[in-house]
Amino acid sequence: MLADGNVAMRKVEALIGELGGMIEDRGNGLYRAKLNDVTFIYDQPHPRTEIGRGLAKRFREFFREAGVE
Repeated sequence: MLADGNVAMRKVEALIGELGGMIEDRGNGLYRAKLNDVTFIYDQPHPRTEIGRGLAKRFREFFREAGVE
């Protein structure tokens, strides 16, 4: 899903929720995702609604650290 980026941010956030995680709005465009005791802080893509390759890579690392394969 996150191989090349260009995935809607809402889909990534929905996946985190489906896996039992949570998203917290920290203000100023910053968000904190928490899944299986692993925390990831990221900037909301703006003005685009899709994540790019760099953020996709960071989310893949987050999921891997959280034990999601």
